[in-house]
Amino acid sequence: MILVHPLFIDPIEIENNKINIVIVEHQHLFTKFIAEIFTQINDGSGSFLLSQDGKKLDFSKNMDIVVDVFNLTVNQKKVINKLHSSLLTSAQESEHYLMTSELFTNINVYLDAIIQDQSLALTYNEALDIAGIFKAADVRFAEEQEYLSEKLIDYMEVMTEYCNIECFAFVNLKSYMSETELKDFYRDVLYKRFKVILLESRTDSEIYGLKDLENILILDKDLCEF
Repeated sequence: MILVHPLFIDPIEIENNKINIVIVEHQHLFTKFIAEIFTQINDGSGSFLLSQDGKKLDFSKNMDIVVDVFNLTVNQKKVINKLHSSLLTSAQESEHYLMTSELFTNINVYLDAIIQDQSLALTYNEALDIAGIFKAADVRFAEEQEYLSEKLIDYMEVMTEYCNIECFAFVNLKSYMSETELKDFYRDVLYKRFKVILLESRTDSEIYGLKDLENILILDKDLCEF
């Protein structure tokens, strides 16, 4: 996968056998760089071009950016909708169809019994929807991870499976992780072959001794690329 932007002379090659690091030391350009990615992911305009095998990819459908790791959740409305859609398909499959039909029958019998006990005439929507049951039960993803690295891996797994996200960008992630946690994160990312870009505003990768696992591109304060 290739990411192109006029700010960089060379294309950014996003590999799944390395942790891709893009460091922009010029603070103003770093802020602009992040804002532009965020805008394009949210269906806005920008100068980024994402491609794979020579084919242009829809930026908003194939890339995700995480700016605030502490408020990160997989239980976003768009993801929950896709989850419920997947569950609905499963409920209609042959192995669950009879159970689903029996459930609706039992719900109707229950509602009829309750309604008959009331002094006033009542009615209800007999065309029950299994998706409505999922919504009423608040079916969602469990988020019980203790460590940030685990939370991020689970997030990428969900977004990959339910939203078909191809690439994940994290902003200044190294600032929030210990050396041990960052190593665990790298290990899991490479094992699961996620395409990940760490967008950093300073050069400090040497302190972790992880350079062999990193593919680093640096734009320094003088806008020199190396």
